[in-house]
Amino acid sequence: MEHVFDEQWIRQKQFKVAMENEVIHIPSNGIDHKVIDAQLPGFITGATGDDKKQFILDVGCGDGYAMQKMVDMEYENVQGITLHTEDHLVCKEKGLTSHVMNYNFSELMKGFFHVIWMRQSLQFSFQPFFTMLELNRIMRLNGWVYIEVPDTSNEGVPLGTLHRETYERLFKSAGFDIIQSDNITLTLGEVSESHNFFALVKRANVSLPELPEEE
Repeated sequence: MEHVFDEQWIRQKQFKVAMENEVIHIPSNGIDHKVIDAQLPGFITGATGDDKKQFILDVGCGDGYAMQKMVDMEYENVQGITLHTEDHLVCKEKGLTSHVMNYNFSELMKGFFHVIWMRQSLQFSFQPFFTMLELNRIMRLNGWVYIEVPDTSNEGVPLGTLHRETYERLFKSAGFDIIQSDNITLTLGEVSESHNFFALVKRANVSLPELPEEE
């Protein structure tokens, strides 16, 4: 089959390369910890009904700060994924379970996780809708997702950051109900950041139709 690389394909390729160049290792900062301390305990307890045996995945786990908080809350089945070997090694040193993996989650089992925690990660996905479909695939029905992304009003936001309303449409199209959403602005010293967060529940199994095999 002959492939025609038209102008649209070239623009998509350039966007993908630019996105990949933005996904760099950024150590957690004080604002990250402040948000996690404020948001995680209430969300995780509400999402799990305080069932300590539920399976929880931290997508973009970084150095494991959020996972460590879940472990400290006595959750028994917590694991994370990261794009970066450095973060994986730090998590390993802390005794936390993490995997080096990209956003297609191909190695994770269908319908396995009860809860997904995903903060400051989705904006780095080249195809956020497909990422959400993969979250749908690996989650159990009625499972909960926490997603946090930078607001587009921030300076220097990643190239792939979408407007709040666009994210909301994307989540609904991928089979999730929005239970709660809000915008929070946090200041630490001279640094101020505005974040959008969403609490989602998987209400339907949604996937792309399988393409017929070429003869």
